[in-house]
Amino acid sequence: MKKDSLKYKFIELRATGYTYEKICSQLKITKPTAIKISVMYPFPKTTVYNQAKEQGKLIGDWDIKDTRPWIKLPWAENLDSIYSYSKRIFHNYLLNPKVFFNAVRYTILQLDFQQLKSIMLYLKIHLSLR
Repeated sequence: MKKDSLKYKFIELRATGYTYEKICSQLKITKPTAIKISVMYPFPKTTVYNQAKEQGKLIGDWDIKDTRPWIKLPWAENLDSIYSYSKRIFHNYLLNPKVFFNAVRYTILQLDFQQLKSIMLYLKIHLSLR
C-alpha cells in the first residue's frame, strides 16, 4: 500500500444542501479512511456570516460568554441535532468493519520492524495476563 493511500475527508456542516444522505453518498464515492465533521461558526463581517444573517439562518451571535453563532440547516432543529447527525455519520461510516480494517491495515503497513515487535510484545504481555 502506498503512503498516499490514507485519505482524509473534512466535512463542514454549513451548506444548506448538506443532508445525511448526501454526506453518506459522498463518503461512498471518496472512500476516506478518516473523516472530521465540523459545525461552522462564522466570524463577523465574513461573507458566510453576512449571507447567513441576511437569510435569517444565523442563530446566536458572538459574545463575552463564549457563545458562538451557527448556521441553521433546514434538516436540523437545533445545534444538538447537528452534533447527533455528525455522530451518526461517524459511527455508520468509520466503524464499518471494512473501513476500520483498511485503516488498521494501512497503519500496520507503515510500521517498521522495531515498532511492530514492540506492539507484539505489548499484546503478548497483556493478553497473557487474563
